[in-house]
Amino acid sequence: MSNGAKPGRMKRFFQRLLWFLICLYAVCLAVYAVTGPIQFKVLGIMIRLNDLFTLVTIFLLASFFQLLLALEWTRRKRVAAMVIVAALVGLGVASEIGLRMAYPKEMSPVHYTHNPQAPNPKTSRGPYSATPREEAATQILTQGGAISWGAAVADWQELYPSRLMSLLGKEPRKYDMQVWSAPAAGTDWHGGILELEGGKIAPDIVIYQWSVGDVELWRRWPGADRAPWQKGKVHKILSRWSILYRWLDREIKEVFYRERREYATMIAENYLPGEWGWWSFEQAFHKWATIANTLADRTILLTYPNLTHRGQHPYSKVTQSVKALALPHVMKVPAASLPKRTGAEEESIGATYPEARVARKGAAEPGILTFGPYLTMPGGAHKVVFNLKLLAPSPTPVEARAALLEVISGKGGKVLASRMVHVGDFSASGQWQSFSFCFQVAPKIVHDIEFRIEWFGEVDLAVDTIDVPVNYRIEVVDPMERPRTSETRAGLFDTHPSADAHSVLAMILADQILKPAPVLPYNRPDHCAQGANEGVSMTSKVSVD
Repeated sequence: MSNGAKPGRMKRFFQRLLWFLICLYAVCLAVYAVTGPIQFKVLGIMIRLNDLFTLVTIFLLASFFQLLLALEWTRRKRVAAMVIVAALVGLGVASEIGLRMAYPKEMSPVHYTHNPQAPNPKTSRGPYSATPREEAATQILTQGGAISWGAAVADWQELYPSRLMSLLGKEPRKYDMQVWSAPAAGTDWHGGILELEGGKIAPDIVIYQWSVGDVELWRRWPGADRAPWQKGKVHKILSRWSILYRWLDREIKEVFYRERREYATMIAENYLPGEWGWWSFEQAFHKWATIANTLADRTILLTYPNLTHRGQHPYSKVTQSVKALALPHVMKVPAASLPKRTGAEEESIGATYPEARVARKGAAEPGILTFGPYLTMPGGAHKVVFNLKLLAPSPTPVEARAALLEVISGKGGKVLASRMVHVGDFSASGQWQSFSFCFQVAPKIVHDIEFRIEWFGEVDLAVDTIDVPVNYRIEVVDPMERPRTSETRAGLFDTHPSADAHSVLAMILADQILKPAPVLPYNRPDHCAQGANEGVSMTSKVSVD
């Protein structure tokens, strides 16, 4: 009798103890909800309650164990429970083993190999020629970020630059290649490499492997938000040792936990035409493209969205926008982004960007309304268009000066062209109007073209954009336009291209290089080669402030 009563008393004791701890824990949760994280000492031990998800999980587990203790366990129920537990454990072990067999590299770091010829293997893993170039060899300069560097591909000889050289090596004509790549390298970095090293390399062909991250010159995205269960030490331990956990973690997060701001959303909000972030990228792209166009006979832009996706790709819009930059187009320099010595930024109806540069009589002193942005421009004739607007009807005489428009070089010391705009040159107030004229760049390339607007304080004036027609003569190669017959990701959790994808990229590039170079017109849109195309034209944007 006493032996049978003792287990019952022990069970009741643990049940009451667990109930007490659960109630105490519920009080702690209530205090946490009101005051935030809790910290106190018990017998010299510091206790910190600073992770709400962990606290709630422990509370639910304790309640679950309390429920198990309250059940009446017969022999049949115990056997059934053991079978269920064993089945779940077996399924987990089998899944872990299967995933490790299917993805053997997921739990071991990638040991990258490097080309011993490269002067700095950390920033270049592809072919590199340090010997004097042969006269008959076509020199190729390849640029890119993590994809060109070969993230997730161990052997540098499996990367697309090396595979491309192998394919070109079968041709009668000789080819040589240098690769300048680095993980997280943006378009500004590539332009700087061309400016510093381009003259030494003297490329005949420039290949730029662009990826989505190259537009992010403003680092606006701090990284993916972590789900609550990803903030503890247990998550780190399980992620390190279990592929199954990492897979479940990713799938559960995608289904039940939406990130506040996904990377694709950030790109769409900040890096599409009309946004300030896009202009920062377009400036860097213009510099890279202009230098490449000046150095090489052929410039190839290889696009490659770095994520596989079913249906419409989340980065399709930004990819199409970048491809449009490679075509002849009008580069729109937002006046509100340029330095100034007078005036202010204001929201303006009908402006290309959210704000325009504005100067009002009595509110601003006469002075330089805009200067900069010190663009890189090739030699030759160019056209510039200033988009201006008189803000309100005014009795100001028609001969009153609205602004002096200038194109300047030589660190502000050389005026290449200028035009004085008077009130009488405007057809009406409250309407955007375009004032254009031509200028000539004598050297092969300059890096400090400045658009300056001097305001005399005689009228209320707004400036939208300063437009420059450009044509970089770029050949665009988009692998996404070709049917994909296999997975392009390097692994289960790594979306960088696999070795097989690099092989496909090499074949696509070889086809582009070996076919006759397309005939791309050198002259820019609205070119000024036939003389000063000076005049005033009304735009389709009409508004009244």
